[in-house]
Parts: sequence; structure tokens; C-alpha cells
Amino acid sequence: MSQNQRKPPSSRPKEEGGIKVTKMTKPRPVGPTSANISPAPPPVSRDLPVEEEITQTQLHSRTSDEYYTYTNVPWKLYTRKEVVHDTFSEACIRLTQEERQKMRALFAENKVDQVSGTHDENVKKKVVTMAKDSWEIYFSRLFPASGSVGTGVQVLSVSHKGIKLLKMVKSSSNAPDYFRVLRPYSYSDILFVSIPSKNMLEFNLINEKLILFSAKAPQVKHMIDYFLTELKKDSEYVVAVRNYITEDRTLLSFHKGDIIRLQHMDGLEAGTHS
Repeated sequence: MSQNQRKPPSSRPKEEGGIKVTKMTKPRPVGPTSANISPAPPPVSRDLPVEEEITQTQLHSRTSDEYYTYTNVPWKLYTRKEVVHDTFSEACIRLTQEERQKMRALFAENKVDQVSGTHDENVKKKVVTMAKDSWEIYFSRLFPASGSVGTGVQVLSVSHKGIKLLKMVKSSSNAPDYFRVLRPYSYSDILFVSIPSKNMLEFNLINEKLILFSAKAPQVKHMIDYFLTELKKDSEYVVAVRNYITEDRTLLSFHKGDIIRLQHMDGLEAGTHS
């Protein structure tokens, strides 16, 4: 082999001075890959949850007098008397102690038993009438709601009589919890209800505006609108929702909140009033 020819470098490690020299490669840090990057957490929503109501009830008229039934079955069906049961039970938070005591006095006067109730139709009418007239929120639908700071509103009650702002009162161990009515409004106080933004209810009243927040805002508005519409159908009166001032003496001037009586006149088209 000539001196100008050189051997190719050997791939084997060299030994210099009895020391074995090995080529080391510094490991590179493994960078993040799409496989090991965890997704960013979703942004926290501060909106109130809105539950969709899918339960609907409807009364169906009986189509025929024929029906089928079971005989000699090992079970029984019991019809629960809600008014009687809730009067003697301390678990119903829709009743105050005063309302409960008055109904118990009526039961004692008419000898209504907690187990068997009564079969006297007149007594039944007395019980139902008293419950409907004196129990403030028993026949109401309750919605979670809140008002401005300091109002203490926790629940909105809606019934055929109007709306009520409620607050839960925690009683002692000897007395049950109940709802305290903070402020009642009849439908004659309510001009209309709107939803300016999500979960926000604006009640336009005769003398003020009431703002509430509820995740059930659409359901509340729908229920109140229904009662207002039905009441207007059977009423000869309307409530002005805005001011109307005119110099024309043949026209009526009125202010927001005024109660106006409608008079039917002969010769006018249906739905037209004077």
C-alpha cells in the first residue's frame, strides 16, 4: 500500500493511551407533539342553566263508556287526598303554620278524619274553597329566581291570582320550614312581561319595573302571558301600557297604567270598541 493512500476511518472505537474513546450523542429533548398535547379546558360558562321542559299534560275526553279493569289482583290503588294529607303533615313547605292550623280547625268542626277524609259533598266544597282562597302559594307553580342585591328573593310563585316573590324561612326543629311572601302582585298590576336578555325577566308594572333573573325565564313569561290573555278575554277593561295624549276631543287621552272600560257600540265591526 502506498503512503499516499490512507485507510478509511474505522467505525470501531479508537484506543488512545489505553483509554477507550467512544463517540457519544447528547439526547435531544423531545418536543411536544400533537399526540401528547392535552386539549385546553373549555371556557367556564357563567350562564344559568336552562332546562328544556318536555313534559306536557293534556286532558283527554272519554270516547266511549266501555272500559277494561282487573279483578282479583294482589295490589290496591289509593287516591291521595293532597289537601287533607298536607294539612296534617309538617313536610309541606307551601303552607305556613297559621294556614295549617286554620284548616285543621275546619276539619275538627266538620269531623274530617285524616285517614278516611269525608264523604259529605258540602264539606268537601268548604275545604277546597278555603284552601283556594286562603292558602297563598299552595296552588302556584314555583320557579327559581333572584332579584337585585338585598331583595332576598329566592323563588317566584305564579298562579291564577298573580305572582309572588318568596323567600325560604328556616324554622326551628319544632316548626317546619316555609316560604315567606315578600311581595305580591296581581295581574291588574302587570302590564306586560319581556325578556331583554337571557335569563332576565322585566315586569312592566303600573307604577314600577321589576327585574328578576331565572333560568326558567321563557316558561315564566309564557305562563304569565297566558293568564293575562285569558283574563282580557272575559274583561270589559284594559290597562294602558303607554301614554297617549291628543288634542282631538273625539279621541281619548290616557296615561300608562290607566284602567279603561271598553264599550260596545252598534254599527262597529267585530273587535272594535269605543
